[in-house]
Amino acid sequence: MALARALRIGWLAAAVLSAARIGAAQGADRQFHGLFGPAPNEQLRPQQLDVNWSLYGAQDDNSFLSNDTDVLDAPLQTDRVYTGAAIALAYTRRPPHKLLTVNASSAARYYPDLHQVVSTRYSGGLTYEVMPAERWVIQTAGTVSYSPYYQVVLGAATAESALDLPTPNADYAAARHNSMTYGSFVSARRIFNASSALTMSYGLRYLHLVGESQFADQRIGARYTRSLSKSFSLNLGYATSAVSAVAGPAQDTVRGSNVDLGIGFNRTLFSSSRTSLGFTTGTSTISTAAGSQFTVTGSARLARQLSRLWTAQLLYDRGVQVPEGTLRPFFSDTVAGNISGYINRRVMVRALPSYARGTVGVNADANPYHSFSNTARIEIALGRQMAMYAEHFYYRYAFASDRGLPQLLAASLNRKGARVGLTLWTPLVR
Repeated sequence: MALARALRIGWLAAAVLSAARIGAAQGADRQFHGLFGPAPNEQLRPQQLDVNWSLYGAQDDNSFLSNDTDVLDAPLQTDRVYTGAAIALAYTRRPPHKLLTVNASSAARYYPDLHQVVSTRYSGGLTYEVMPAERWVIQTAGTVSYSPYYQVVLGAATAESALDLPTPNADYAAARHNSMTYGSFVSARRIFNASSALTMSYGLRYLHLVGESQFADQRIGARYTRSLSKSFSLNLGYATSAVSAVAGPAQDTVRGSNVDLGIGFNRTLFSSSRTSLGFTTGTSTISTAAGSQFTVTGSARLARQLSRLWTAQLLYDRGVQVPEGTLRPFFSDTVAGNISGYINRRVMVRALPSYARGTVGVNADANPYHSFSNTARIEIALGRQMAMYAEHFYYRYAFASDRGLPQLLAASLNRKGARVGLTLWTPLVR
């Protein structure tokens, strides 16, 4: 009896898996696209100008901030209800052998019981890419942003270039302090053939904590890549960086050198295009007044196409960064997830959890920490140009002590909140 039941269950499971594979195969060549926003072919127009709007109501529960009014201003204390608005303008032009992108954004929060706007941000950027000759690609970029809050995100190493300068996000506010951030970047890429290329780059990011310190982060490097097979590539690269204080109290410069001498791997698994695995390897050496520390760096990504409507990713990163506003190296191991998909063409769901642990400082000066963040969102399209959404965010970090931390970075932070709002997409140039 038990054997017959087991056989029936096994047969039923096999039938379900077989049906799932058939359904996936039937839909594998069709890209699913939700109702809200531009269609895939509209995102490749020769010229486009889009405006994205957001209006929302929210509530924060700042258990850490409620105990220390000197860290953030009173309007951001526990259980404040507020409304917010954001607007982003994006212009793209694609003439032959060129690409121009210009973007600008602004956001504000209003607390009705205080009758004042207490949080705003502004940011803008320009990227220009050109092919001046066959097999050459030149790229330049400039960015600028303003935020009334000092923010820090602990975890994976930040991007090497100013092209990926993050948009200020008050969800990660650690202190009330006006700051300006500027970034510039230039790179030249020489493509030798279909399997090899050399990229040289220089980037500068400059942070001005208004009325206090100013920091400069410079990076220069070169990287050669060559495909050895469909799955393996050879990486030969070297980059050097220096983060220094250019105004304010005298502080020691943090210098780093990254050697990218290793193998890159990326291939599908289990004879299926629905699952892929990739990883890269490297090394990094950080030098401070307290000494030097060598570490092996790398990243790995496991991606799975669950169905035509759902995808999932698991990411791992081992690296080192010097967060803006600090002159201390942060070593970290980070595990992050990304699951997103559509319940139907109108309803989209996504979750972005991330956990990191590591140390700040080197040798005997090291201070352990851990960090966790998550954003979960459900979006319901009301049409191609309007959608409503509900979102929950959580951000927490804690250091073993406040030893060696910069003045604006508290030893712990615990924030969570929820938002409900509308997003609107307005194409001005079709």
